[in-house]
Amino acid sequence: MMIGYRTILRFRNMMFWLSLTLCVQGCGMEQLSAEQSFNRAVAGLEGVDNFTFKGDAAIRNGDSGIFKQTVAFEGQLQNHNLLTLTTAKSPPSSSTASTYSAGSMSMDGLKGKMKYEKGAWRPLASGYSNGDWMSRLNPLEQLQYIGDTDKKVAEEYGAARGTKVLRIELAPEASRKMLSEALNGQMKQLRNRMDQKGDLLYSDNAKARERLQAVWERENQELNRLLSNTDVSTVFHLTVNKKSYLPQKLSSERKISYKDPSGRKWDETMVSDISFSEFR
Repeated sequence: MMIGYRTILRFRNMMFWLSLTLCVQGCGMEQLSAEQSFNRAVAGLEGVDNFTFKGDAAIRNGDSGIFKQTVAFEGQLQNHNLLTLTTAKSPPSSSTASTYSAGSMSMDGLKGKMKYEKGAWRPLASGYSNGDWMSRLNPLEQLQYIGDTDKKVAEEYGAARGTKVLRIELAPEASRKMLSEALNGQMKQLRNRMDQKGDLLYSDNAKARERLQAVWERENQELNRLLSNTDVSTVFHLTVNKKSYLPQKLSSERKISYKDPSGRKWDETMVSDISFSEFR
């Protein structure tokens, strides 16, 4: 007898909620450690077939308190493994962010889809409009990375009634790796665009392509040099509903400190807030 993929998913979800009910009766979330609570919340979210989320992300340079770049976004998970992401146009900024900002590429008015295959989230189409930007805004991918990496998880005091707030601090090397993967992914996309006919970065002139490639290689080397001497710290806060064991909100703050080629020190803070709803 052949069993379909959807049938397996429904059975797995049914078993998850059954075990969840038994745990509520027998142990309760209050008796779970902070890390156990995190793992339970992530497992619960992975067991949901459909939900929606809304969020915003921003970048601030230095201690001015002024955000240089902002983006609002929303997403919808369907059939357990298909994710649609859209971004809203952000307001114009009177100043520019640093050259090597992890959010330095424009993310205004984008839409794309990702599918979970073979243990990873992958864009369903090539090109910048459906590329690396989605990974930075995909909460499922972020939680998967957090779950697999070195971290410290602690429960915060003063949570709202019926919720538990978990503070997750990534180890320094894990923070650096997360940043490096994001920036190197952007650089790889730029390099790929240089070979795609019709793209603004493509040229039929061989000498022009050679000059552009030389610029890319120089900038890529400088980026890797900066990353090797960059201090990165990343802290997430996950708000969990004690009754459903599902996440209500995921926020993050990443602080970056580095020196540019002239020796000038740059400090950058990246923040994001994501709210989950409509689980079914």
